[in-house]
Amino acid sequence: QMKKGTGRPLIPEELRAENLAALDFAMHTLGPHQRAATNLQARWRHRNGSYRWLERNMLVLLGEQGQVSGFRGSERDITERRRQEKHINRLTRVLKMLSGVNSAMVRIRQRREILAEACRLATSVGGYASAVVAFVPASPTRQ
Repeated sequence: QMKKGTGRPLIPEELRAENLAALDFAMHTLGPHQRAATNLQARWRHRNGSYRWLERNMLVLLGEQGQVSGFRGSERDITERRRQEKHINRLTRVLKMLSGVNSAMVRIRQRREILAEACRLATSVGGYASAVVAFVPASPTRQ
């Protein structure tokens, strides 16, 4: 579909393919009975080549017979917010993992079991792909 009066598509090429289905679904479900769509988030490619996250709010414009005649809405850049949310989620996972390791150290007395539990927590709670504990022998040149 083309944006009325502009010759530009409603869903431009710059939209990432992974977001296309969700935005297309929202666009096609809007009409006389569902007039608004809010908080539609999609990753777009900026003209400088970088990717940005945009949040779109839309309202359907209806013609005299109740048919869809266009859309009105706004978009805002939420890239920084998404980056901060991702950072906070990572820190929260690390905090939960460290809390679990501390708890394991209190209740488990065997070194091997504590280390195994720490590795398990790192992968299951911390979100790390793998975890290894390595012992490095002290060297006389290292302090």
